[in-house]
Amino acid sequence: MKLAIGVVLALIFAGIGVYYLIPGIPHILVSNAATSTQMQLKHVLAAFVVAAVCLVGGIFAHNGDKAQAGSR
Repeated sequence: MKLAIGVVLALIFAGIGVYYLIPGIPHILVSNAATSTQMQLKHVLAAFVVAAVCLVGGIFAHNGDKAQAGSR
């Protein structure tokens, strides 16, 4: 179950990263209105890093559940 949550969160944040990669559309959460339609590299990197952390966290949580189930 924890793996599924990690994968879903990773997909959501990867989608957010792709959204900020697309130039020419207004991006939310951008402090400068003049650059809101340009690619936001910092937002892209942050979203992909969070996606990777969610995925790795879900994998570790899943492996921890297996280890606890085997020790019973």
